Amino acid sequence: MAGEAGTPYEIGATVYARDGEVGPLDAVVAGTDSNEPAYLVVRSADRHVEIPLSLVNAAASDREEIRLTVDRATLARLSQVDDRATQAADDRVVVPVHEETLVPGTRDVQRGAAVVHKRVEAVPYETAVDLAREDVTVERVPVNRPVTTAPEPYYEGDTLVVPVVEEVLVTEKRLMLREEVRITRRRTTEQVPVRDTLRREVVEVEGTGDIEIARPGHPPAADAGSAAPEEQRPPS
Repeated sequence: MAGEAGTPYEIGATVYARDGEVGPLDAVVAGTDSNEPAYLVVRSADRHVEIPLSLVNAAASDREEIRLTVDRATLARLSQVDDRATQAADDRVVVPVHEETLVPGTRDVQRGAAVVHKRVEAVPYETAVDLAREDVTVERVPVNRPVTTAPEPYYEGDTLVVPVVEEVLVTEKRLMLREEVRITRRRTTEQVPVRDTLRREVVEVEGTGDIEIARPGHPPAADAGSAAPEEQRPPS
């Protein structure tokens, strides 16, 4: 009678055929001629199925999931075993033997969470802007010089000279340049303060549980615990 043999698969592991789940692993039995694992006994619906180890895809299997190389229709043609024992065609009795084993492992546990808040704040801003202004001065310069024709306006540097003539009564008519109007344009620059409000984004991070919030200029503590949220502001 074959007994349970050593195997890398855990009792209770889920067995999958190529087209879906078959059921949990109930036992691993050895062959009649050796103590090496030869068959898997799988509980499928209301019956047990004896599956040769040759049908196991070892490369795709682990302790908790066993992958087969056949589909469920092929498994349906295999011999059934009862819940307690089955007499095989070669007079071999398969008796499922169960054993609990301790399998160390790890699992993810949420110890805290970090909540990030982003807001927009208004920051006063002041700068200097250069404004240009032009001033015009008008100067009247007496000339009183006779001319034969009326002179055209002309420039002397930045000064526009506009001749002003009039007719005077003499023995004969002649043009007399009475005066010149000198217009000078000067450009000055002054600084005018400008105030406005600029917006910038500030990130606030709140930590709960064992989440450590690192802030610029402050090294993380050995055990952050549940750090109270603190708003980070730029230096003034």
